[in-house]
Amino acid sequence: GFSANTGTTTLYRDEVQIASRPGAGSGLYEVPPGMATYRLHVESTRDRSLSSKVVADFTFKSDTTSEPLPQALPLMTLQFTPALDEFSRASRVLPTIVPVSVGHNTRAAAQPTRVEVSHDKGATWRQVPLVSLGGKWYTVIGHPRDAASVSLRASARDSAGNSVNQTVIDAFGLK
Repeated sequence: GFSANTGTTTLYRDEVQIASRPGAGSGLYEVPPGMATYRLHVESTRDRSLSSKVVADFTFKSDTTSEPLPQALPLMTLQFTPALDEFSRASRVLPTIVPVSVGHNTRAAAQPTRVEVSHDKGATWRQVPLVSLGGKWYTVIGHPRDAASVSLRASARDSAGNSVNQTVIDAFGLK
């Protein structure tokens, strides 16, 4: 369902901030012409117990285009799709298999490069194995006995060197 959220979207060109707007993932930005490396930082906090905070840093190269229509930027996101119950919870007793996929705005080839887990809302992180089987990516996460939720932090990169670093605090609960 709908949840109120607060956030910001900030755009950097060659690591110099050129714009910042309230709202997560919103805004139109006019940038100087020419090739540059951009970083789009998006942060959102919402009043829910799951996915209570999401932070993403998209790093990409972009150049001036002569196309009359706007061109898609090479942005990507990571999706985590573990099997959960109707309350978005996994068992804390058994390890959770988490399929990890990358969605790419331009459909370029991309893959996850790192996954980390936190059981204390992002205070500490631990890298977990990332395995490819049959062209799909997975990680397996074991849980401490007293953990209430799982937070995930992951990175992905495409064949052109564009990347995303994404954090989801309280990605799913534990029962």
